[in-house]
Amino acid sequence: MEYRVGGTVVNVEPQKIVKRLLISYPDLKYRPRIFGYDIKLEREQFELELNTLNEKEYFLEITFYRSKKELLLLLENLKVSFLSLDLKFDIWYCLEDKKGNEISPEIVYFNNHSISKEV
Repeated sequence: MEYRVGGTVVNVEPQKIVKRLLISYPDLKYRPRIFGYDIKLEREQFELELNTLNEKEYFLEITFYRSKKELLLLLENLKVSFLSLDLKFDIWYCLEDKKGNEISPEIVYFNNHSISKEV
């Protein structure tokens, strides 16, 4: 079993997110595309991706392979990082089986904007 995290971040320049996340994650990878921007972090215990096509809405996706306690520490760090930039965002998570099927309800970890995932 593993945890899957999703969310959105809205209306921010990608360089601001990258600069802030590099403080906690110096091995962060990032690159502009013709349309959009990719931010990626791979660790033994998780994979994080934050992508946008238009810098208006970013899509957060994390696959987390360990304990819920460690997951919540990661999510808290992301929340503090995003709040330090005064961003509007939401983060939710759920538990999945090995085939990618949700086996727990989606739990909203944080939401401070009107675009939200219905749970």
